[in-house]
Amino acid sequence: MSPVELFVGSLASCVGYFVGRYCDRHQISTKGLSVEAEWTMAEQPHRVGQILLAIRLPHRMTAEQSERLLKVAHGCTVHQSLAVPAGVAIELNPHRREENP
Repeated sequence: MSPVELFVGSLASCVGYFVGRYCDRHQISTKGLSVEAEWTMAEQPHRVGQILLAIRLPHRMTAEQSERLLKVAHGCTVHQSLAVPAGVAIELNPHRREENP
């Protein structure tokens, strides 16, 4: 898998994990649960520009359950890390800290 595929897959798997946990807590079967992901690239800077996730849960749910499930999906840790970006530091050949003798 490419780094971009892993990135998008990480988001999709996080959403699936949170949705699965919600379903387990509320006695909703997770049989057939899947999360499909599509994305498009953007430029300047070159990056993933848009991600579309489709949660497939082939069971009847009430409107309230569906609304809550989508709220839980949006709250997954990876999605929140994109919504409120983490700082990223990149170092080249960082020096090791010398230990005191």
